Amino acid sequence: MKHSLIKKIISVFFAVSVISGMLFGTFSVNAAATDDWYDASDLRAVQVNSNDVTLLTYVRSSFERLKISFPVSGGFRFYAQNYEGYFYPDSLQKIKSEATQSSTRFYGADNRDISIVINRNTTPWRMEIYNSDGLVYEITGSQIRFKKSGNAFKEVELRGSIKNDELMYGMGELFDGLYLNGTVHTLWNSDCWSDEESTYKSIPILHSTEGYMLYFNSSYKAVADIGAAKADKYDLHFYGPVFDMYFWAGTPTENISAYSALTGTPALQPKWAFRYWGGAASSLWESGGKDNACNILKEKLAGYKALGINNLAAMYGENTLDNIPAAYSLLNANNIKMLGWCNPFLTLDDYSEIAPELSRDITSYSLPRLKNASGTDYHTSDVIDFTHKNATKIISEVWRDKIADGLRGLMVDYCEYVPTDSTAANGMSGGELHNFYPYFYTKQLYELFNKTCGEDFTLFARSASPGSQKWAANFGGDQQGNFSGLRKAVNALLTFSSCGFSTWGTDIGGLATGKDPELYMRWMQFGAVNPLMRLHGTGDGDPWYYGKTAEESFKSYYWLRENFLKKIYSSSVHANKSGIPMCQSMPVAFPGQKALFSAAEQYLFCEDILVCPVTEKGAYYADVYFPNGNWVDLWTGEVISGGKRAEVDAPLNRSPLYIRSGSAFPVSVSSETLTLATPFSDETAAEALLVTAPNGTRSSDFYTDKNTKTTYTVSAVSDNSFEIYSTDVSGGSRVIMLYGVNASGVSVDGAALTESDTLSLSAAKPSYYIDGSFRTVVILKNGEWSKITVTAGGAKNRDLAVSAAISSNSVSNVSLAIDGFADTSAWITAGAQSFITLDFGKEEKLGDLFLKWAGIGPESYSVKISSDGTSWKPAASVTNGGGMIEHMNLSGVSARYIRFESFTSSQENAFYLYELNIYSDTASDNIPNLSRVSDYNDAYTEKMESVTVCGSDIRNSVSVYGSASASSSGLSKADFDDRFETAEGGVIHKITELGSCGDVWSAQNEVVSSALYKAKKMRDFELKVRMINVDKNWAVLPRVIFGVQDPTAWINTSGGGYTVGLYNEGNSYFNGLFNGEFTRKEDLSNYNAQGKFNSLWGAWYNLTVRVEGEKVTVTVEDDGLEPYSYQYDLGALGAEYKGGYIGFAFGTGVSKIYSMTVTDLGGKVLNDISYNFTSADNADEIFDVYCGTDAKNSGLYKTAFGTRFTLADGIATHIFDTSVISDYFGQQDDYITTALLKSSEYRNFEMQVNCSGKENNVGYYWPMLVFGVQNPTCWVGARQGGYATGVYNEGRTFLKGVVNGEYVVQSDPSIHKDAESGYFEAAWYPYTLKIRVTGHKATVTVIPLYEWGKKFSYSYDLGNGYKGGYVGFASTGQNCRFWNFKITDLGGEIVSDVYSDLTNIEQASALFNVYKGENISSVAETDMSSAFYATQAGIAAADASVVTALYNGHKYRSFEMQVTCKNSGGADNVYPTILFGVNDPYNSLETGFGIAVYKNGKIGLCGRKTEISDGSGAIPASYSGELIIRVRIEGYKAAVTVIPKNSGGACVKAQFYLGKNYRQGFVGFAVNGSGLSFSDFRVRDLGNKAYFDTLVGDFNYDGRVMADDLVLLRKGILMQRQEYLKPEGDVNYDGKTDILDLIVLKKYYSYRK
Repeated sequence: MKHSLIKKIISVFFAVSVISGMLFGTFSVNAAATDDWYDASDLRAVQVNSNDVTLLTYVRSSFERLKISFPVSGGFRFYAQNYEGYFYPDSLQKIKSEATQSSTRFYGADNRDISIVINRNTTPWRMEIYNSDGLVYEITGSQIRFKKSGNAFKEVELRGSIKNDELMYGMGELFDGLYLNGTVHTLWNSDCWSDEESTYKSIPILHSTEGYMLYFNSSYKAVADIGAAKADKYDLHFYGPVFDMYFWAGTPTENISAYSALTGTPALQPKWAFRYWGGAASSLWESGGKDNACNILKEKLAGYKALGINNLAAMYGENTLDNIPAAYSLLNANNIKMLGWCNPFLTLDDYSEIAPELSRDITSYSLPRLKNASGTDYHTSDVIDFTHKNATKIISEVWRDKIADGLRGLMVDYCEYVPTDSTAANGMSGGELHNFYPYFYTKQLYELFNKTCGEDFTLFARSASPGSQKWAANFGGDQQGNFSGLRKAVNALLTFSSCGFSTWGTDIGGLATGKDPELYMRWMQFGAVNPLMRLHGTGDGDPWYYGKTAEESFKSYYWLRENFLKKIYSSSVHANKSGIPMCQSMPVAFPGQKALFSAAEQYLFCEDILVCPVTEKGAYYADVYFPNGNWVDLWTGEVISGGKRAEVDAPLNRSPLYIRSGSAFPVSVSSETLTLATPFSDETAAEALLVTAPNGTRSSDFYTDKNTKTTYTVSAVSDNSFEIYSTDVSGGSRVIMLYGVNASGVSVDGAALTESDTLSLSAAKPSYYIDGSFRTVVILKNGEWSKITVTAGGAKNRDLAVSAAISSNSVSNVSLAIDGFADTSAWITAGAQSFITLDFGKEEKLGDLFLKWAGIGPESYSVKISSDGTSWKPAASVTNGGGMIEHMNLSGVSARYIRFESFTSSQENAFYLYELNIYSDTASDNIPNLSRVSDYNDAYTEKMESVTVCGSDIRNSVSVYGSASASSSGLSKADFDDRFETAEGGVIHKITELGSCGDVWSAQNEVVSSALYKAKKMRDFELKVRMINVDKNWAVLPRVIFGVQDPTAWINTSGGGYTVGLYNEGNSYFNGLFNGEFTRKEDLSNYNAQGKFNSLWGAWYNLTVRVEGEKVTVTVEDDGLEPYSYQYDLGALGAEYKGGYIGFAFGTGVSKIYSMTVTDLGGKVLNDISYNFTSADNADEIFDVYCGTDAKNSGLYKTAFGTRFTLADGIATHIFDTSVISDYFGQQDDYITTALLKSSEYRNFEMQVNCSGKENNVGYYWPMLVFGVQNPTCWVGARQGGYATGVYNEGRTFLKGVVNGEYVVQSDPSIHKDAESGYFEAAWYPYTLKIRVTGHKATVTVIPLYEWGKKFSYSYDLGNGYKGGYVGFASTGQNCRFWNFKITDLGGEIVSDVYSDLTNIEQASALFNVYKGENISSVAETDMSSAFYATQAGIAAADASVVTALYNGHKYRSFEMQVTCKNSGGADNVYPTILFGVNDPYNSLETGFGIAVYKNGKIGLCGRKTEISDGSGAIPASYSGELIIRVRIEGYKAAVTVIPKNSGGACVKAQFYLGKNYRQGFVGFAVNGSGLSFSDFRVRDLGNKAYFDTLVGDFNYDGRVMADDLVLLRKGILMQRQEYLKPEGDVNYDGKTDILDLIVLKKYYSYRK
């Protein structure tokens, strides 16, 4: 009786608790909707056994034993008894334990690398995981969850936490990026065409940058939510009963090695497999009929021989070539391996043919076919059951003859088709076998080939499972042939390699190959530094199909691969022995250097080579994040100090590759050239040892084969010398290639070598040769040596161009070719008369020349030299150029002048030369070359962007500018040594008198030398300069400079530029362009009197300038005194700061700089585009010109610049001929020609041009600026977007265009004809016409260019219809003149298709439908005025009701929306919500979503998903100001940004995953009470097609039937996902969506291509 009563009480209590939770609480996003999920929080006992620990937990109605054991290989295993996975450790450690009253610590007796504490004194109980560094991770009993059917597990779940800066990666081969944070991935192998949310290779491994890795030993389908539902949580949900996980807490490579010890190390491929493979898909081999396949093969082999490549490693013949005996004969004769294709399907008829003796009767179960779920019959699927005992017999019959013919490998395809409703011979269900199928598939094939071919074969599979790395290599599946496909391939390599898979290759060019030479080259460059370098695709993908440049680039990389073949093979042996992958992402290779983690596409290849793939179209330089230590440019030998990010060359024909300091490994090179990336044969090959100077001591193992190892050690013995040791003293290399080293001495086993003037392998005696600037080659008598000692500090060749005087007759901004910056360039016009001349100032011996082109360069040009600048003679020529980086050597030539001339091309009219280097053939005195820095592996750089440069290193880090009369004449590039000297551990400015260089700075007689940091322009940064001053004159002291757009014209900010310096009292001043005027702002404090600053003279102090957003913080640290700061507000000062170069500047006087520390804080630099009119050909490269006979009605036509303008002295003058053109503009008889900037479209910008109209103009002959042009051929009269602005003769500006749906002509009501208002003389007098457009506001400014004129401005409203577009200038009559065109992109603001400031109830009523009620699910439509009232801050909620306002224009799918909300005293439970995806306005959150911003500073997603908070709390708990709430929806992700405008809080960001049920809908906002007001509503449609507008076969609703649609249909069919089995999938119109539709769609797509 008592028990019954207790049970009733418990039942009532439970019911009340559930109801209370529904009424007052919120279920978490992962809470189960039913009652069959239970956690393991009820711990009853802990039992210590010999080899394991048992945690006895009570789950639902039964006891469950959770076990802990410690494998000998490391880490620990945590699993549920009777629910173990496939892999078991070979051996276990004995358990050691230490018990207290409340907890027990366990660890393995043989290895205490990891220990576990079970804390029973917490609720729930907690497992604490420790390594040698301390606590690594915690798991509580409530995080372990089981879904039970009766007393048996049905599904399992592990929940974990994520720290703020913690990054997670792993989960197999993924395509959407390295890191998992904020994503949801389904672990279910599928034929997915590299879909970003699917995978071919599900590997349930999770890495954390906090120092651990876990592997879930289950092959069932899983969903991994890694911070998507909640940013600080992850959830691993497995749809099967296995609960079995392994946990490691070492370095990532140690963890991967331990995982490989459990599941198997990567299979070792034969050495030939690491050479280049040719091949293609069956569609190419069969393109002329199957009988033509051998002819295609012969053409391919001939094509490679024409490139100098006589024997490829292998040829892939996909299901065509591999079936033709003659093809085997041809390949065997050329020593080329045949690689074939296989799939896992055999029909019943196939079995009858292959093995007729096997019965087809299920009762005998002799066929290796899957059975149905009940096991009563064979499954209807044709998938082979490789767990069946007869599978070996079957595949032996299938492949026996082809192996005998010479087949030496297979693409193992279609591993993803095991049906869930099947059963395997080993007892696995289809749901368990599906992801694990590649293991058995590849194992059977491996054993077959191993038995018949020994180790001379390769298998490469599309799919993978844990452990399948033991049997086969892999390839990256099917990527589309575009740059997006390339990026997916890079992501695939790095995610997959982190899961214990080493040998992988991509389809170079993508499966669906196109004809883009740039894409081919970038993909080929990436493929060359994959473990496997292989070609495969549906079309012609060989290098000769992409042109001469592609051929040359391919040859370079082919031979580089051959150079490194031994290194690559050695790395593969190491992977086979250790499990450590050949490719390692930055967090795997350098786990302690967290600042590297943002370089998510970089990786370390074969332990020593840093790879930075170029995956953006049009890129010619790249940002590389360098790990600590030194890194040597493989192409040039230049040494770069690590621990920083740098802009590096990435020309089209090569990608950035760097060799690690302290590397030593054998390479094969040509005995004739002794260089990398040049051809050689077996007969001409020379074996060399490539070495880079070390940072400390580093040893590396080199494997000749599995059983032969040589250890090389490179050790620094002083600041400029190091030693090389080898354990192989008899068979070592006789050629030592020292990269990044200019040796001043070399000795071998104590005997000094002599320096040679020539490089030859046949040198009479051992010697060394310094090759150019960055390489020393040592030639020995033989390979018998044990120690080589190298002294660095040898002579280094100078770049003569740095200090040369440069000039040209037609090249714009020619000095930018020698300014040291990759993102600036000189513009060279094609033509026989164009030339560039450099004057070195004296006769110089010339050496290497490098011309670096941004993109395509001239096909031909000449190089001439002169001693007097008058008489010229040829020195070199280029006749087959293509751009990129071109190299010539002029050794033996001396000259004072050098000229480059006659730039010609059949394709281009002009070219960009971004850098020109001319090295001397003689060297400067003893420049040290071996930098001693912290070891790359031990010293971590916590902030990658911080770079400190000390002493003489400043010389190589800055570019110097100076000139006479700098404020009026500008600056020019100067030689560092002319203005500075390096001494006393620093840099000393040596210009002490005005007459010594004559520079004038600002309005004072201040000599200026400016030194700009070379690396890059920056927007937000911190620059710290340590300095000391000697001369006692504050006006000439050093200052920090920043925001420099043009290094030659920044004085007085004409080229951008701000300066910060100090007065003697220690207070700072700040010079810049404020509100359009050059002004000085000052801190008025006296820090000297406060005891915080001693004096500017004779003492060291640090001056730090930090720019973040609108704040400029100046901090001063006088040695020994308390630091102090002062802050300037750029916005309040009216500064138009855009970012730019940073550095320091000097006036006259002796001052010293000891060091400068630069930290890049991010932010977008708004670069200016400037153009001076020099020639018609040049202008045609910048502008597109349009004119017409009837502009308004018939539109405009395109013409050449020279047909409408003449050019002279940098001025473009409009040609006017009424007999040719009678253009009609707007509503007036205006004649017009339009010149639109080609580079891009602009939304927010600032544009100006100097101009003047027709003299004595009495009509409408005006120069104008135009913008917002959507269609250049018919914009006049705003037919398809377009605005024009100019100034009338009376001094009034005008703006023409469509405003709020109506074409209008607006004008300034004021006439600026007098001195007070502007004194505008007339439109034919010269003036600057300037317009600034931000949001929907355009401000037009006129600045007269005559001394009596004054500038004037007027602002215009562009209305809601303005969307941005092309920009440029226009002329409405003859003799309108233009010069000095300039534009700045002001990007970053929301571009709104819809905008309302919400200050007028009547106007807002026209845009919104309003609903009101007691709660959001019970509302009725009402008037705007009954729900809101107008305030100065916008519309405010009228009462405590719930109100929703939905924009009534149309539904949005992908969009960006913003609204400003102000709190005017609302209650704590009143908050704003952004609504979207709403399809039923009366049930907004039932049919849509909401983003809520709570008073406690958290952001939540509500609606179709349970409410979530990101927990950041960065918004003040009681914000009293305005919040800008911004939501961006793309795909199924919502990105939220909340910006407190004036409450002092920080910007808060959150990201949510919306789920695949998200559809387009109405957008708007809601409020649940009074006290809040809304303003500035804006929304922009991001262009996705509406979901209700469908096309048959168009699954992603983008209006096309493409490969993406095939992927989605496959998903639906393979996984029976109903969201993809839609009516539009019925492409054969039989009333259902099934495999027949997939076949039809694939055929359609193939034919359409």
